Amino acid sequence: MEDTFFPTAEFINEDHVFGQERLYSGKELEDINASNFRPPYAEATGEYNFYIKEYESLIKGTQIPEAVLPNLYVFASEKRNFDLDTEIGKEPTNPDYFDLVTLGGALPDNAARPEMILKSGKIETKQTLQHQYFDLWARKYFTASPDKINELERKYSNIYFSHSDLSLIRDYGGDFSLFPMGVKIEFSTDRNSSFSELLRETKLFDSFMRDVSEYFVDAEQEQREERATTNRLRTIGSTIKKFVSFYPQENAEDRSLAGNTRLEAQSKNVLTLDITRWWEELQKSFTKRTTLDNSIYLGNTNKQEPGQTTLVGRNPENNFTKSLLLLIFNGKLRDLIKDKMRSYEEIVDGKESYSEVVFYKISKFLVNAGVPETTPVQSFYIPNSAEFDVLEFVDTQVKYGDTRTYKYSIKGYSLVVGSKYRFENPQFPDGSSAPVSTVDVHVRPSLQMVEVDLFERTLGVLDSAPISPNINIIPYRGISNQIKINMEGQTGRHETQPTFLQPATDRQWAREFRKKRGLGKNDPIPYESDDYSGFFEVYRTDTKPTSYADFSNKKIAETSNPLGSANELNTAIAGALEDNIKANTKYWYTFRTIDVHGNISNPSPVYEVEMMDDNGAVIPKIGIYEFEEPDIRAPVKTLKRYLKIEAIEDQHILNADASGLPDFESELGNYNLDGVRLGFSEESIWKKKFKIRITSKATGRKFDLNITFKTNAIKKGSF
Repeated sequence: MEDTFFPTAEFINEDHVFGQERLYSGKELEDINASNFRPPYAEATGEYNFYIKEYESLIKGTQIPEAVLPNLYVFASEKRNFDLDTEIGKEPTNPDYFDLVTLGGALPDNAARPEMILKSGKIETKQTLQHQYFDLWARKYFTASPDKINELERKYSNIYFSHSDLSLIRDYGGDFSLFPMGVKIEFSTDRNSSFSELLRETKLFDSFMRDVSEYFVDAEQEQREERATTNRLRTIGSTIKKFVSFYPQENAEDRSLAGNTRLEAQSKNVLTLDITRWWEELQKSFTKRTTLDNSIYLGNTNKQEPGQTTLVGRNPENNFTKSLLLLIFNGKLRDLIKDKMRSYEEIVDGKESYSEVVFYKISKFLVNAGVPETTPVQSFYIPNSAEFDVLEFVDTQVKYGDTRTYKYSIKGYSLVVGSKYRFENPQFPDGSSAPVSTVDVHVRPSLQMVEVDLFERTLGVLDSAPISPNINIIPYRGISNQIKINMEGQTGRHETQPTFLQPATDRQWAREFRKKRGLGKNDPIPYESDDYSGFFEVYRTDTKPTSYADFSNKKIAETSNPLGSANELNTAIAGALEDNIKANTKYWYTFRTIDVHGNISNPSPVYEVEMMDDNGAVIPKIGIYEFEEPDIRAPVKTLKRYLKIEAIEDQHILNADASGLPDFESELGNYNLDGVRLGFSEESIWKKKFKIRITSKATGRKFDLNITFKTNAIKKGSF
């Protein structure tokens, strides 16, 4: 007892227990959504919109970094900043945005200016983007300055969204469909936002987000390099502390969800930042404007010099404004602490610390041979705000999934209003009958920023599998040994299970496709005409098929576009085949589409073809063939101890007509009982032999019963 309440001059005791809502996803989320419970969630999906050969072929190489690819929000930012009175091509509103749009001037201004691509705040048509921007981007990329490309890669590796212009995310997400491909991420945001609103009101949010994120990036790097975390690049202090986080499985408002219980408290080492250190640093004077060498802010930032941004507290020109805002921030922060801080009694009773996610970081990692890299290729920082219940973010700076797999992670940077406390003047009992111990407890606030892992997903950006082709089989007049088959790509969309014609390779394709699309191993596959056909496969058999399995290894041809290299897209929008056959012989055909990315359609309907030749009179018989319904009667039965074998009732009922019995009023006379027939089934079992094999489940031993069903004529009395 005395050790527990040992008096100290310093506040060495700490408590920062806080709760963090778990984000559900995938199958787990589907199961929960079947109930009335609506938990916080996160989802990430790769989406493919349309195919541009030159652009897609160029960016698949490793020499082109993701960070320099076209970014939807950069276009939107430049458009929103653009002064409509400014002459086209004159004085870009933000050189950093303009450099990414034009690859540092490699693209001509009048072809790539946002006002040429974005009209009335919206991106124009898909065709305009395809032919006037993405095609041009691909052709001009290697004319750009290598130094400028390196600068863009460095700058756009960290993208910050300004709290003052979050409508950028809300207003332009719908224009994602006008970019070739991307990754959509949506997740529930923290409903607590008191500290976030305080930062917003005092115009300190962007400075705070930048400083805190830099601190944690540096601290994580030091951890990876196994260096001490006390020597910080910045003078904002650092430490590693043990925090306890709760991950509740049920909604605070609905604790009655069956089967879901609160998890045990999880204790883990986490990096933290004491906000008082940041506060002390912010109040110091700075002598130069902040230069963002490895990051960029998006939003309505006004005209700036290249590589610079105005962050309140980091700009010496704003000293008066800064001082005023710091005074306001200081007062509001005191009010927040007073409202959220716990007493010692509440700490002892187990009340959790107030916490809120101040901002989020979405990181994108390359995955090589199934192993994610440790350093992200890009990170996106997004403020938490009361504007969003669900945040929907789109990353258009991605490559097609045959060369790239990504891991996306979402981290929250949470403010925890914890406590530090110390004991003073402990008074212990002197042995009286009602001993009472007293101690003075001094509690003070401890404001910490904590990095919390919220979500991870590994995926690739793939288009849907193609639709099977439309088929037109044309006979030639008077020719019985040749037909023409026209094949044409179809449009549409549906989801279904795949049907395999080449089992080994098709199953491998389906496994990889589902994995990169984030589908379960038995989930249906989406089939859609979102790109072009590469070629068509033709399968043929002269044996009547009972299922598509009978076409396995029966491929006779692959057909590509008859226009060949003259086709700008080099894709098989249509194809044709002249097939040599034998007269008076039945053939069965089925067809598949393989798209430009190697994805496989399900087979088309089966076509039955016969060219009947009657002494030169050729009659074509062409139609869709339906597989015969299989006999679903099971030839296997399970038994435990006894086995009884007998004919079914329909087999042992007297069939008077088949037996040739005289009518009821006639006498039997000399009727021969051997003529009696039993049963009405088309196939009789009588006088037929059957083999029944019995197999032991335990030992596997077998024995056979050879059975013949017979009838005996037993004559009783006279006729």
